[in-house]
Amino acid sequence: MKKLLLLFIVIFIYGTLYAQISMIEYNYANGNGTILRQYFENGYEITLRKHEDRFSICPYGEIIVFAQPFIDSDKLFSLKDGDYVNTMQVVNLKNISTGNISNWVLIRDENNRIGWLDMNTQTDSYRNGIWSIVEKMNFNGRNWTVRKMEGGVNIYETLNVRNNPGIIGTNILFQFIPTQRANKYINVTILAITEETDTIDGITDFWLYVRDDENRTGWIFGGYTNVERGGPKYRNPNSQIRFYFNLP
Repeated sequence: MKKLLLLFIVIFIYGTLYAQISMIEYNYANGNGTILRQYFENGYEITLRKHEDRFSICPYGEIIVFAQPFIDSDKLFSLKDGDYVNTMQVVNLKNISTGNISNWVLIRDENNRIGWLDMNTQTDSYRNGIWSIVEKMNFNGRNWTVRKMEGGVNIYETLNVRNNPGIIGTNILFQFIPTQRANKYINVTILAITEETDTIDGITDFWLYVRDDENRTGWIFGGYTNVERGGPKYRNPNSQIRFYFNLP
């Protein structure tokens, strides 16, 4: 009897912890990235998110707008170079049987026509909670919204690493000194980024919370960093979606 009671208690605790873990959700403050609906339909696992932006199309060729987020759905109209669109939602579709993934964006054009654009990628722009709010800070009257980010940047000059974003009211923890490395640069991993920009020495950029190969962490000004790959410097959802449509 005691063994059964103990087993029941263990199952109850485990179930409670599992329920708590499964209820954890990333915080987008009801802005871009907010999950509007998650469901299964016709063999697909579907995640629909809010994503509002506006940009002009700059395609290599004609971009087809579909009635539904599937290649075999009806073709409604096409967009040409210079056409402006307003994005409203993005959807991530996973085929349960094959594991294939596709991502689409819902748009409205200047003629008030609505349809879906194929982003032609299996990468979810909001994967792992990218762009979700980690915390909000205030230093010397300056507000910072810190958002989760993934990626990496290179540092080629001595750079101060601080305990918080901004120069005023923050402390220097240590320095990155690339000249001490054989390859003369330091590569760091971005863990978070400020939504707000700062301007230092005439350079406007974001503050980045980073980790180096010694597992040290801290804040650096992004204006003193570079990337050696193609595409946007910071792969936030807005920049990634724009990049899929050949935009700067």
